[in-house]
Amino acid sequence: MTRLVRVCYDHFLVDLFPFGRRKFRHEIVWLIERLRRANPGIRIHCSLRDVMVDRKDARWQETISYIQRFVDTVLVHSDPRFIRLDETFRRVQEIGSKIVYTGFVVRRQAVTRQRTRHARILVSMGGGVVGGELAEAAVGIASRLPAYEFRVVLGPHTPDSVRSSLVAKARKHSNVRVSRFMRNFQSALSTCRLSVSLAGYNTIMDLLRTRTPAVVFPYAANREQELRARRFEAAGLLAVGSDLRRRPFEALLRRELNRSYPQVLVDLDGADRTRDFLLEGR
Repeated sequence: MTRLVRVCYDHFLVDLFPFGRRKFRHEIVWLIERLRRANPGIRIHCSLRDVMVDRKDARWQETISYIQRFVDTVLVHSDPRFIRLDETFRRVQEIGSKIVYTGFVVRRQAVTRQRTRHARILVSMGGGVVGGELAEAAVGIASRLPAYEFRVVLGPHTPDSVRSSLVAKARKHSNVRVSRFMRNFQSALSTCRLSVSLAGYNTIMDLLRTRTPAVVFPYAANREQELRARRFEAAGLLAVGSDLRRRPFEALLRRELNRSYPQVLVDLDGADRTRDFLLEGR
């Protein structure tokens, strides 16, 4: 890192710190101090997601102290009409002047126009570590919705036992197809009638970008997923599920298949707006 501080920089952007990355705080502070010494005009920015995890008050005091000492701007990658930082960070008033909302940051894949939606239900498991029960439940009701193709996409970390079970069950249904990998997930979303998935950040953002009707199941151990999913459910942009028993699960899917997508728009230009903010601040 010694070589880095010899270069003249306009900005230094650090992910999450000091809201997170605490294990690396000594290295990060060391670098910031030396960058400022070499570049007195440099601007230090924290790149931050929309939802913070719970922390003890003493830890938040440390966060505030680091921001006041080292950070010029906290770039919050969220649309404040849906999720504000003060909802999960109670002491936001102490750094309010440093907060800039950029909009959500979304991966950009090859989705260039609104495509025709087919009679297809896309079932996905994210990375695949969890989600097996969701995929099993979807395959279990496929025969109840014969007009729809069920496309089940496994994640790269799906256990072999789960994959084998799903493949075996899929063979019993003419309208079920199981894939291990999907190269362009957003493109597939843009042509399906309904998405059924977990509620990870990237999946939610992909759903919003492609404006795809969806049923999501937040991971029970992740408060962040539940809060975010519920907020978009309140706006009518998706439905949050919790019951995988056949009848309530089928009823939920049928309801969402027959519901119109709202005209609500979410700010998803966080990447471009962050870039523009940094370039304009040179």
